[in-house]
Amino acid sequence: KISQINLNSIKYDGQTLIHCCCLYNRLDLLKLFVEYGDCDILQNNDDGWLPIHIAIYLGYMDIVYYLLQYSLESIM
Repeated sequence: KISQINLNSIKYDGQTLIHCCCLYNRLDLLKLFVEYGDCDILQNNDDGWLPIHIAIYLGYMDIVYYLLQYSLESIM
């Protein structure tokens, strides 16, 4: 179950599972983690990058749009 996974667990380089989803262009997993898990999409890695920074840098615009949409919905 996703609720049993610590989605905010940090690897040696400060990456979370959310960072890894953005790094490897895994929108399917990202949606699953964000919608059904308790994760922080605004957590910086050791270089100060948010998950959205990684997606922008790598040109994964579908992930960028999803993260922006999720961020807007969560503040409304």
